[in-house]
Amino acid sequence: MSWQQYIENLLARAEDGSLLSTEAAVVGRLPGQESVWASSPGLNNITANEIKVLVGSDRSSFFGTGVTVSGIRCAVVNDRLSEERYMSLRTKSSSENEEKVPIAVVTSKQTLVILKGASGVQAGALNMRAFKTADYLEKNGY
Repeated sequence: MSWQQYIENLLARAEDGSLLSTEAAVVGRLPGQESVWASSPGLNNITANEIKVLVGSDRSSFFGTGVTVSGIRCAVVNDRLSEERYMSLRTKSSSENEEKVPIAVVTSKQTLVILKGASGVQAGALNMRAFKTADYLEKNGY
């Protein structure tokens, strides 16, 4: 399977036809491999520095200042990346009319699977989809 096929699978509608995610990315997370391996257009600008911050050991400022993903400012809702392989984020709106949506970040051995949720989607459903892909990658050496 090509890396882009993982993105297509992550963006596919749920069995009930509902839309879970609007953007997806698989990025390298190991030192020297921090880059986008595949993504949808809205997450194609994830930088090596953003990846380094997400997987870095200094997590002290996460809840105060948040993080960025592909230039999108995000609040950290739940940081369990080190212990349980996931992080839940919520986009910060730049205006009162802009809706805040969840972003799931899940690790595998070599990657981060990142999903930006559709309007009204709960973080749990998004995390489950990201975990499914990350688990598959992990079982296949990634």
